[in-house]
Amino acid sequence: MNRRLSAFLIAFALLLILLYAGQSVMDAMTDKGILLLTDGWDAEISGETDYALHNINPENLHAAGVPALKKGESLTLRRTLDEIPEVNYPAMMIESRMSAVEVFLDEEPVVSFHTEELEEGELVCDSVSFVDLLPAYKGRTLEIIYRPSENLRMLYNLPAPQIGDYDALTRAYTNRTFIPLAMGIFLIVFGMGMIIMMTLYVTYLQRFEANIVTGMLCVALGAWILLREQATVFMAPELHVTVWEHVFLYLIIPLLYAYLTGVPRIGNENVFRAIAGTSSVLSLSFIPLLFSGIAHITSFLPLFYVLALTGTVLSSVYLYRLLKDKRFDTSEGIRIGGIAGMSIMNLISIFAEYASEYFGIYRRPALTALFPVGAAFFVMSQMIDYFIYVTGYYAKKEENTSLSDIAFVDALTGLANRAEWDKRMNELESASGEYCILSMDLNGLKALNDREGHAKGDKLLKTFARIIRECFRDEDFAARIGGDEFVVIMEDINDWLPETYVKYMERRLSDLDRRERGINHSCSYGYAFRREAQDAHGVYMLADTRMYEHKAIQKGKKVV
Repeated sequence: MNRRLSAFLIAFALLLILLYAGQSVMDAMTDKGILLLTDGWDAEISGETDYALHNINPENLHAAGVPALKKGESLTLRRTLDEIPEVNYPAMMIESRMSAVEVFLDEEPVVSFHTEELEEGELVCDSVSFVDLLPAYKGRTLEIIYRPSENLRMLYNLPAPQIGDYDALTRAYTNRTFIPLAMGIFLIVFGMGMIIMMTLYVTYLQRFEANIVTGMLCVALGAWILLREQATVFMAPELHVTVWEHVFLYLIIPLLYAYLTGVPRIGNENVFRAIAGTSSVLSLSFIPLLFSGIAHITSFLPLFYVLALTGTVLSSVYLYRLLKDKRFDTSEGIRIGGIAGMSIMNLISIFAEYASEYFGIYRRPALTALFPVGAAFFVMSQMIDYFIYVTGYYAKKEENTSLSDIAFVDALTGLANRAEWDKRMNELESASGEYCILSMDLNGLKALNDREGHAKGDKLLKTFARIIRECFRDEDFAARIGGDEFVVIMEDINDWLPETYVKYMERRLSDLDRRERGINHSCSYGYAFRREAQDAHGVYMLADTRMYEHKAIQKGKKVV
């Protein structure tokens, strides 16, 4: 267990190093000639109460005393563009939170986003917009008006606009969302792969339901990470990001509980069932309310966070109970540990998001990476758990195969034994094609055992079995059914082929006689075809009778 845990932690650490190395490379490629407009803004709020503030940072509005925006109000940010980068294709990147946006230069309209949706009463989603600027914009007054379609609450602080070359801005945004993008895509691909694999091999693999739920959970987590961090801007710009972000968010809790239900020691407890059922129903009920517009999208979040906190505490308690029990199943510990680790990281992420409202830490890369790192922890736990399951499955399969070999294989010669012969004879009763049964008796075995011991006799038996394998086809069935009795079943065969094989075998045995003087390498044989008897047993009895006739001829005797 300690080695498995150490391997898991090392693999997780390597994944984090890989992710952050990739992020560092992307950051190094980012054009530094981008101006982040974080200060020098004048702010005005029009609504139930008017506010006017000067020289503030839009990423830290709460600390500046700006109240949370409500639906129907507007926030106007205004500043003069004094220090600007010298670029060939100037552009500005503006991020908004569920708000329509209008941009002005010297009170002249430049562009607007989502104003039509707002006027029609629709939900405006989070967006990232790139605005082309005229080359002669230095010294002009930039004015941005935000009109929220929801009560913004904790989502209130705004990312500051950025000015620079258009290509540099797009690269910078892509670099900033590298970890969420990488983890989101990986989760979706991993989840879809698991679902497809389970669907294709449903008859061969166990834990079908648990693995399907795991795949669905990974897909939901991956989609939510991509949408939450707006990493799909360039892949699906028209997607209603905020709506689908919350749809996948509300699906996560039922899937988490469905996942934990697959752990026997948890899923059978009444307390867990009650909490899981209640939380799942509440979380799923948010989705139709979201699409119907009955309640604001942010109205569900406090209750959802309570449900998420409950799930985190519950999984952590069960993990603690399992760790105290030294007899706990490794798979159970890994699965619950993965959920608990991811849930804890999610809560930290939520707390940090609330904290950003007060401390203005929106752009810290660590915040963006918190939940993707938690999701990575979960995925790694699933991969380790699945690796343990698959290795155990194949080890058990190999053990069963070995036991089957012991039951149906002759230990001395490696040919099939009497039990496998009886099984094959029963199968021949339903065979549709022609077949031939060859019965053989190894000559002189008893005399050799009496004269030189059983070790010599065993060697002769092994040699004869090897000759049989080499002289007949791979598809022919060969078995040792007694001390010196052997049989071969040849299916789909013509009349002359058995005699050809038998004569070849006799030549091989004669060669051994010349090389090993004093040991009789010969056998008596007889064969019969299907058409010569009513059933498989009758064919064998006829072949066996002919074998004894051949033995009598070899001894110069006549069978009466």
